[in-house]
Amino acid sequence: MTASWSGSESAANFVNAPVRELAWAIAAPLMLRGNDPALWPDADWCRTQERRTHAWLQALDREPDPLQQFLSDENDRRLGARFERLIEFWLSHSEDYELLHRRLQCHNDGRTVGEFDFLVANKLTGETEHWEIASKFYLGVAQPVARHQLEWVGPGKRDRLLRKEQHLVHQQATLGQTPAAVRLLKGLGIRLDRVRTIVKGRLFYPLDFDGPSSGSDLLTDDHERGTWCTLSAARAIHPSEWVFKPKASWLEPPAARLGDDQHAGDFCAAVAPAGQRPVCVDVRRGAAYTERLMVVADDWVDDLI
Repeated sequence: MTASWSGSESAANFVNAPVRELAWAIAAPLMLRGNDPALWPDADWCRTQERRTHAWLQALDREPDPLQQFLSDENDRRLGARFERLIEFWLSHSEDYELLHRRLQCHNDGRTVGEFDFLVANKLTGETEHWEIASKFYLGVAQPVARHQLEWVGPGKRDRLLRKEQHLVHQQATLGQTPAAVRLLKGLGIRLDRVRTIVKGRLFYPLDFDGPSSGSDLLTDDHERGTWCTLSAARAIHPSEWVFKPKASWLEPPAARLGDDQHAGDFCAAVAPAGQRPVCVDVRRGAAYTERLMVVADDWVDDLI
């Protein structure tokens, strides 16, 4: 398994789970990078946000009620919606940014052309920024000819990382250039100065994968990592400690110490539902770190869409 949890250590140390999620949403390393540095923030940007928000997050960890209430008001239970909600909470309390609009829809002749995830005023630069954000989780599937070349597939097998990147760059990030969006923003008195594409999440590498940790110019060097395996392989792992992670908690970083959260009982029985749907667990096999493991059905790769 891959022993790298770069970017999660600080977030994992907070006491309250929603605060750990928020800290992860702010400070976790980015998954994707591109040729245009103006479009893709770099690792220094994430480290700056972590440094600038740390004291605020510590105070929030002592009094988490405002965050918990804010998250409970969201009816959309999808992970992407929760990630957006976390970023909205941060921006609404930020000393560096002012949230102007969230999910601002753009229409043309009664048809929805697109939607701005966030329009943000940067208080430090005076610029107005368009943010497109996403939180994604993919499993790396080895290709028949080149075993070290991985295709990144969503747990539900319909999503592909490459397709997401293309849609983000060529459609979502360019929304502000369309005539309908130009008219909309002009009517609101907004002039866009830059676009940021922020993609975070986790890439799950195959069990005992011995290839390069990235293997693609599309991926950042410090992206969040996990491991995936089939149900049959999981039954042979025998972790010393483990914690089941429901999908609603996938944004939360692996805990530095499993402590009181760890589950007792039969690990094999706990991952058995992977025969019908992917199961996520944090495990420790005597190592000094906690590994995030995604378990899938034995035939999961047989019928990729």
